[in-house]
Amino acid sequence: MIKVNGIILNDINEISLYDYLISASYDLNSIAVELNGNIIPKCDYKNTFLYDNNNLEVVSFVGGGWFWKYLLIISILKLWRLLYMNFIKKIQLKVTML
Repeated sequence: MIKVNGIILNDINEISLYDYLISASYDLNSIAVELNGNIIPKCDYKNTFLYDNNNLEVVSFVGGGWFWKYLLIISILKLWRLLYMNFIKKIQLKVTML
């Protein structure tokens, strides 16, 4: 089970990130990828493998110059991570209160 952009996919395991992105029809020139909280450089896509319980975020962008695309992607990924961490903290707080 791998979570991709919040959707659980059961049929993906031990496949390279590159192979997954190609099979899912992503345009590799217009995406940024975060795997388990770490941004993966494009040069590492073929050497990075997806395993059970991985959390993959793929962000696509269109229009504008490369700087603004990069800035937007980084901002979105940081926002997702912040929201995720706050969610986890709330869950941990509720569990400790039980």
